[in-house]
This record gives sequence, structure tokens and C-alpha cells, in this order.
Amino acid sequence: LYSATWVGGQMDGVFNIIGFGERGYRKGNPPNAWDFDRTENDYNVEFEFVPKTKEGLTCPVRKKIRIPARPKKECKLVLSKLVDQNSVKYYDQVVYTLNFRNVGNGNCTGSGVLGEDDLGDDTRLKLAEASDNVTGRPKQSGNLVTWSMHELKPGESGWVRLTVRLQAVRVFYNKFKMTAQELAGQWITSNTVSVTVVEEPKK
Repeated sequence: LYSATWVGGQMDGVFNIIGFGERGYRKGNPPNAWDFDRTENDYNVEFEFVPKTKEGLTCPVRKKIRIPARPKKECKLVLSKLVDQNSVKYYDQVVYTLNFRNVGNGNCTGSGVLGEDDLGDDTRLKLAEASDNVTGRPKQSGNLVTWSMHELKPGESGWVRLTVRLQAVRVFYNKFKMTAQELAGQWITSNTVSVTVVEEPKK
């Protein structure tokens, strides 16, 4: 809400709105200020102050101002993925760290903020950890690890940490994705990390 108030000292008078793009209403006592519901568009408002003299209301003074648009609230997720090793031996374990943050100015909500990480074939999840705000703790179904949160507020961050055993001699690629109700079905995807398993299993 924006307010317009006469600041001309002790002079009495009447403060009027001449024209405005959205509805306004008086507030305060005396009624010398107005609030405005803002939309996504700027609009002009013209005010008039009519000083009160012994002879009556005379000499109006007018002023035009522009009321800026209300910033649109936005849920904006930024994701990053890290791995503690890029080259390991067969059957070794690696630790994936999944970081996420809401850098928007609105909450990420819905039935919850949802996350998924498909670990792929030839893997075995050994341990799943998460920050305290991950209320739906990580769980595994097949190769897919999922988690959820009630909401992620502007500036708030969280993390999931997965310890995974790699059970084949090859390169493993991995990334994760997240979404929220405000994203209308759009999934945000992290960067991709890779780990190379370099040694054959012993016979």
C-alpha cells in the first residue's frame, strides 16, 4: 500500500484525490491520507490540497505523482550439485551434496516443494541425510530418491546429502531436479556431475 499525506505544516484544509488508476480510500484522523491497491502496472494519481481560510475553501494546490507497480511475487529455485570424488575404484562410495535455494521474492509452496534424484543403474544408496527444513525426509524407490518440504521462503536454502556405492566400471553422471506449485509443473534441473570408476573388480 502507498500513502499520500499533506506535509505543509499547520495549515488546515481538505485533501482530495482528483483522479487515479486504481481505487483509493481515506485513512487516518483527520482524513488526510489515502492508501492504494497496486497492480502489476504503474499509474498516475493527481492530488489536490484546498487550504481552509476564514473566507472558506480557496486556492487549491495540485500535485501529480506516479505510483509504481507492486513487485510480482516469484518463487525462483537455484540448484547446485557437488560430488566429493571424481575418480574412484570399483565398489567405492561417493557423497553427492544437493544444494537448493529460493532466490525469488515469494514463497515456494504447494502440496510441498518436491525434489528428485535418479541415481541410475549400478548404484546402491547407503545413507541419505538432509537439512532440518526438509520435512519429507529422503526416501528411495528403485533408483529414484525423493524428498519434500512444506515451503521454501525467499532467501531460504536447504540440502540433501546422498552416500552412494558405485558398482560398475564406467562413468556415472548425475543431476537432480525440484519443483513447487508456483512453477506450474516446471522442473528446475541442477548441473550434472560425473564420477569415473577406474578399476576392475578383483576376480
